[in-house]
Amino acid sequence: MGIYSLPGLNVSIQGPKSAVRSALEVMFRMSWKPSLEGAVPLKAFVVTGNQIRDVLPEWLSEEVSACSPSEDVLMFYGLAGDKAAVAANEHALYCAWLSAAADELRYVFCKKTSRLTPLSVSSVLVPVLREALLARGGALLHGAALLCPNDTGIVISADSGGGKTTTALAVLRKGARILSDDLIVSQAEPDGVSLFGIPEPMNLTDQTIAFFKEIAPFSDRPRRDPISRKLMVSPYEVYGPDCMIDRCRAKVIYFVNVTKKGPFIKPMPTADALGKLIRSHTFARRQQMTRDSVSHLCGLLSNVGTYSLGTGPDPEVLGEWLIARCAEHAIK
Repeated sequence: MGIYSLPGLNVSIQGPKSAVRSALEVMFRMSWKPSLEGAVPLKAFVVTGNQIRDVLPEWLSEEVSACSPSEDVLMFYGLAGDKAAVAANEHALYCAWLSAAADELRYVFCKKTSRLTPLSVSSVLVPVLREALLARGGALLHGAALLCPNDTGIVISADSGGGKTTTALAVLRKGARILSDDLIVSQAEPDGVSLFGIPEPMNLTDQTIAFFKEIAPFSDRPRRDPISRKLMVSPYEVYGPDCMIDRCRAKVIYFVNVTKKGPFIKPMPTADALGKLIRSHTFARRQQMTRDSVSHLCGLLSNVGTYSLGTGPDPEVLGEWLIARCAEHAIK
């Protein structure tokens, strides 16, 4: 049985073969390992109607049964300390649950109608992975992380569609190595803060593809889904087997703003940077910020330079500029 190795959390995907289990395996496929000790079971369930009560705690079954269709993913917290993320539409319900001891995960897909319904795996699983990683001392963040040739580890943060992946690729193609362009884990250590990546294929918009000629040969592939129309491609395929690394030390965080002029940076006050990091650490509505979460993010900020980054119009120039200057932006 294959194990999927995430930073500080090994996961074993279990359950009968199904579209749900296959979707989970696809999500983690770049983290596959032949075998590892101490893997947390991630059990995949496909149920209908009242069967949901057989695979979820009673309190959560009542909550999800009462969920109205919504575009939002909602967090729920049990009195015993277990946690869940839930999404519901008119045709299906999706739920990821984490036990109180953070030693078991469940993903439940419940169809309400016979209509063909796309699976929503990452949207409900990622908020629960955030809780599992936090229990092990790591903070999951929506962001990209790279190690530049001068040994400066940088984080690139932006809202979805805000230029994060384009900026990461601009640096990667100039000699940096990437941990991840979407989900990273920050972990405090005695002499600083380390970054770890959750490796996954890049999801690229047509606008991002147009900036980088080396991605053009892959642009005819089937897109991820008919709505987002994003291209899925592994960094290895484009930039070679040595383009990815497992970890680096955090030195700088850039909060991206797509601008017509630039590139340029402006120092960002700690309070503003903390607010943006809290946003990047929150993956569902009503997800709680604990004292440990805030303390961890404050510890990260005390070890890095924080800047607002104006990208300018040309990723080629942006990549060269960041590679040349990122060491100057780090806290000495």
